[in-house]
Amino acid sequence: MGKHLKVQRIDKAGDYPKGSQCICAVMLLRYLGMQITVDEFIDNFLPQRKIKFKDGVIYGPDPNTDFAGSPYDSKSFGCYPGAIVKALNDCFLQKGMAYTAVDATGMSTKEILAEGIDADMPVLYWVTHDLNPPALELSWTIKDTGRKVNWYRNLHCVLMTGYEEDTLDFINPGETTVRETVSRSLAMRRHAELGRRTVIVKKDY
Repeated sequence: MGKHLKVQRIDKAGDYPKGSQCICAVMLLRYLGMQITVDEFIDNFLPQRKIKFKDGVIYGPDPNTDFAGSPYDSKSFGCYPGAIVKALNDCFLQKGMAYTAVDATGMSTKEILAEGIDADMPVLYWVTHDLNPPALELSWTIKDTGRKVNWYRNLHCVLMTGYEEDTLDFINPGETTVRETVSRSLAMRRHAELGRRTVIVKKDY
């Protein structure tokens, strides 16, 4: 037996060409009753750093701590769960809401459904655009550590809102946000290929 959560879409997703993670985060926040805009989330809470070119080397941030570029800029890239977790938790703290965002990267989809959807909580879930195979766009160096980051041009974040035995429900940010029911096995495959990156929010008791 499946479960489906009622989550309101954000229509003006096209204003944030690289902001799928931010749009999903704000849809989740609104689901929890917070009055917040995508602009407010980006401008006041999202950690951001630019990509820079120096001496033929591309330098950029750790996408798990900072958004690489800007969600407003189509030539930017994006971020991984750690940056969104920080932004969400700062938001909860400032707004006085008793929730905690958790980086659930590595968790299986079965566990995600149990701890997220079955607990009446939408989940930020990293996949690819149209669930196509990941396509490498470029690599950069994190200046502080020298570690290399591989970035995939079709990396994408969706908000998981429900499931049945063989399918998952997503709200998918693009030019507009659309509700989709997709193959559970294919979504799980793309999710795994990108490191099973996930954000779950839990209520503080």
